[in-house]
Amino acid sequence: MNILGVGAHFDDLELGCSGTLINHVEKGDTVIMLVVTNSAYHDENGKLVRSAEDAMQEGIHAAELIGARMICLEYATFEVPFNEDLTSKIHKVINDNKIDAIYSHWIHDIHRDHEFVGRCTLMAGRHVPRFLMYRSNHYDSIQAFPGNIYSDIS
Repeated sequence: MNILGVGAHFDDLELGCSGTLINHVEKGDTVIMLVVTNSAYHDENGKLVRSAEDAMQEGIHAAELIGARMICLEYATFEVPFNEDLTSKIHKVINDNKIDAIYSHWIHDIHRDHEFVGRCTLMAGRHVPRFLMYRSNHYDSIQAFPGNIYSDIS
């Protein structure tokens, strides 16, 4: 099977479903990690907290540990669009790699980057036979996360 994990930032897939992605790799599936932003981060005063270069190196290391191939779109953090441009880029990755299953952000995540990535991925992957959403962190939201599928990663 060809598996696509989609995250807004480096660390989202790792926090949300890395154990499941590792399980897929161990079963012989091909796993691709698609990261939408460059994951650079500045605090409210404009001070750099995490550079795009540092984030990329962390992401490369995580993909190596998981056993996945990584694709980066490099949108700016906090500037992920909810539009056809992003949806088309995700759709191209899905088609080019003949994806059988997708893991993406829960669309009701309160983090705007997570929500928009989840919604664009849902649209792009609407014909993929298996589409699962994960929660990468535990922000309070206006809707409870209805997790009902779990992977044994022990």
